[in-house]
Amino acid sequence: MQVTFLGTNGWYDSLTGNTVSALITARDYDIILDAGNGIAKADRYISQDKPVFLFISHFHLDHTEGLHTLVKFRFRKGLAICGQIGTRADLAGLVREPYTVPLDKVPFAVTVTELEDGTHELPFRVTCLPLVHPVPCRGFRFEIDGKVITYCTDTGVCDNAITLARGA
Repeated sequence: MQVTFLGTNGWYDSLTGNTVSALITARDYDIILDAGNGIAKADRYISQDKPVFLFISHFHLDHTEGLHTLVKFRFRKGLAICGQIGTRADLAGLVREPYTVPLDKVPFAVTVTELEDGTHELPFRVTCLPLVHPVPCRGFRFEIDGKVITYCTDTGVCDNAITLARGA
């Protein structure tokens, strides 16, 4: 397993990097965390032989502005976008004409899954819980390949971040 930071800047790109996105390369899946402009570099690291999952923590633009680059990818096994309740509606408002190519017109299959707070068995176990942020934001705990990886971004100190990070 490997974690690659594709973008670590907040709010805007700069000479030092892109807005937030990270890639977990697991044995059987590629998992992208958030879709800031860093996501545009994901094709440098994804083999195309595995299903790809994209988890969106929240819909501030620095976490979603890279969605317009999805049309450049060729995810042969499809893309599963996962986020909190309301993700489908938020995507429909953001990833559409005239702003960008809609999800139903990108050159690969896309599914959207809205996750209630708690633990879910996708092809791997993921727990999502709310974090402290001005807009609804979720942190994620992935249990995959015998490891635990936690992603808690844009949050203040809170019990849920501690719960998600325990043993990571």
